[in-house]
Amino acid sequence: MISKIWDSIIVGGGPAGLAAGLYLSRMGFKTLLIENSRPGGQAYAIGRIHNYPGFPGGISAKILAKRFLDHAREWGLNWRLGRVVELRRTGNYFSARFGRTWKISRSAIVSTGASFNRLALPREKFLKGRGLFYGPPPEISRFKRRVVAVLGGGDGAFHEALALSRIAKGVQLIYRGKPSAAAHLLAQVSSTGNITQHQKSRITRLLGNRRLRALEIKNARPKPLKLKVDALFVLIGKTANDQLWRRLKNQKGLFVAGDAHQGIYRQVAIASGDG
Repeated sequence: MISKIWDSIIVGGGPAGLAAGLYLSRMGFKTLLIENSRPGGQAYAIGRIHNYPGFPGGISAKILAKRFLDHAREWGLNWRLGRVVELRRTGNYFSARFGRTWKISRSAIVSTGASFNRLALPREKFLKGRGLFYGPPPEISRFKRRVVAVLGGGDGAFHEALALSRIAKGVQLIYRGKPSAAAHLLAQVSSTGNITQHQKSRITRLLGNRRLRALEIKNARPKPLKLKVDALFVLIGKTANDQLWRRLKNQKGLFVAGDAHQGIYRQVAIASGDG
């Protein structure tokens, strides 16, 4: 079934997609945004955002995402929940397959974000969701009084270690070289009693039968160190989700916004500005 022709279809409802939808709708363009999970994309799960301009003390990521969506809808943005599985260019139009229908538009904006990098270790696929998570925890309260590990040396990993330290029994923070997190995060982590830092370390094995139970890490010590943990959160960078638009690159009317670019500055403010 083919519906009406839109001026623009936006694939992805994170900060970049919502900002693009706001501006297009405000200019009077018939715009459809399709998001496969919830408004805000991965930013929704951050918890509290401290570096978005205009909010001293930070703002809840869920509240900010809702404000993004409400603002865009105020100007007439059409929002749909679902997954775009194919994007084509046919003549002067783009076609996006969404469910059992094709949505047709004069232009397309791909803001599908980026996915957290994997570890490339044995049993990783099996343990995903069984104590092994990529990015922030889905429900942080699940890890109350537990021992958890965070892998990564950037802002995201340090933010997560601090958030988990408020409810967890202990946090093992693991990173390969020198941390790249902001100075204030380094200071906070260093002064938090239940966070143990493992510098110049890497995970070499994931241990556990039905779920993750322990990690084996290697560092300067002669023997590997075994850490018993209830969960591991991997935040070692992201790779852009470019599958939808890779072969359409440089096509007239196709735009890419936010973390879907292969950039290094993955922040909410930058993504929304790009949108």
